[in-house]
This record gives sequence, structure tokens and C-alpha cells, in this order.
Amino acid sequence: MSINTNKIFSALMILLAVVILLLTSCGREIEQNVTVVESGSYFDGFEVKGGEVLFNCRLTLRNTTDRTVKFYIRARSDEDAGKLLEDGALKVVGGDGEETAFTLPPLTEEKQRAVTFTGKFGGVEQKQNRLLPEMEIVPAE
Repeated sequence: MSINTNKIFSALMILLAVVILLLTSCGREIEQNVTVVESGSYFDGFEVKGGEVLFNCRLTLRNTTDRTVKFYIRARSDEDAGKLLEDGALKVVGGDGEETAFTLPPLTEEKQRAVTFTGKFGGVEQKQNRLLPEMEIVPAE
């Protein structure tokens, strides 16, 4: 009976490892297959409003998967941290103050979508350059 228990336990551990691997790879697939096409995107200026900095950008987004994907775009502008931005962190928020999720249909490219990133004002109304912030695609859950 001990041998059967060990076999069952081993099989369950292998199954658990496979399930964990599949679950963690789903997020990475979205990150790799949904991209910001930098050659078709640009920074379009910033403004300071009520303790927040708004980075206005035009982004070309591409989904190379065969399914509709939902995701967030988060960004950092470390060169502006401690100056224009309090800590360099940026995210896209809606009118309700919640982070905004994007949706792209399968195998599409959406050109020059207006996107506004928001961050905490750091006290200096000057951006270090006119480059896009560093962006990360994060799966929406």
C-alpha cells in the first residue's frame, strides 16, 4: 500500500507543477504578444493639474495572439523622478480614478491611440526629454 501512496503523491505533485506552470505562463504570453509599437508612437506633451502630472501620448498597440486580450499599460519615467514626478511611476486612470484596462481584438494593430499616463507631481514643471516613458504590458485579471 505504501508504494501506491507514493505513486499517487508523486503524480499529484507533477500535476500541481504543470498547473502552476500553465497559470504563470499565461501572463507572460500576453506581455510578449501585446506590444507598443514604438516607431508608430510618440510623446505628445505633459501638463500639471491639481498635484498630478499628465503625460499625453499617442500609442500604436499590436496584438499578435489569436484571441482578444485585456491588459493594463504601466510606465516609468525614472529621469523625471524627484523632479517633474514624485517617484517616476505612471499609470492610465479613468474618470473614476481607477486604473484603465485596454482590450485589443485578435491579430490587430491599433494606430496612434490617445493615452494619458498619470503620476504624482514632484514639484518641478520641466520634463527631462520628449521621449516616451518606459512601458510595461500587464495582463488584466
